[in-house]
Amino acid sequence: LPDMGENVQVDGNIRCIMEDAQNNLWVAESVYAYVSDENGYQDMGEQTFLRQIDETGSEMQRRDLSVVKDSFGEDEYFYINNVTMDADGNVYVLCDTKLFVLDSENAISFKLESENWIDSMTRLGDGRICVTVYEEDGQKLKMIDTAKKGWGESYKANGNFYNCVSGNGEYDLFYNDGMNFYGYDIETGEATAIVNWLNADINGDQVNGIAPLADGRIVVMLYNW
Repeated sequence: LPDMGENVQVDGNIRCIMEDAQNNLWVAESVYAYVSDENGYQDMGEQTFLRQIDETGSEMQRRDLSVVKDSFGEDEYFYINNVTMDADGNVYVLCDTKLFVLDSENAISFKLESENWIDSMTRLGDGRICVTVYEEDGQKLKMIDTAKKGWGESYKANGNFYNCVSGNGEYDLFYNDGMNFYGYDIETGEATAIVNWLNADINGDQVNGIAPLADGRIVVMLYNW
């Protein structure tokens, strides 16, 4: 946000942290500016950025996601649930039932809408992007087709895909159901339990983030109330 004066206060929220196809780290962050003094409260605006950071936390580059917020009407609820990126530099922004795809120039390439709530979004091991959504016959894994700018193939989900993690060369994606951490093959629908939280002496209810590493280790982030 530009300099708005010494009375302006700024707060920020991290929407998500992700890794791109080249293993660079990105942070989606919303920044709010406001004035709160003896004259009352004044909203000075909000901006959302996708920032690439290095191992020291320094910003390497940023992409402004305000074009997504600007596409909402004044009375429409705007909230970013998740952000991811494919190997071509397209950015996917999930907002409840709406999915926006931004090209490398930060213009909205296309937008998709679901009749039902989109539970999660992740990048598969082959670079494709998929979402999970409940339909009449159960939860589905739905591909995003950037060539035709629409929904691609749809697969029946054989598991609980609320907490998905990007895949690798061995599995299309990973997911956590609170008891186990699984690797999943979309074509066969086979889920392979990789970690049992109880056997690993970890409270599955406290798992807040999971990152499989290239050497086979798995980083697990926990939270305590």
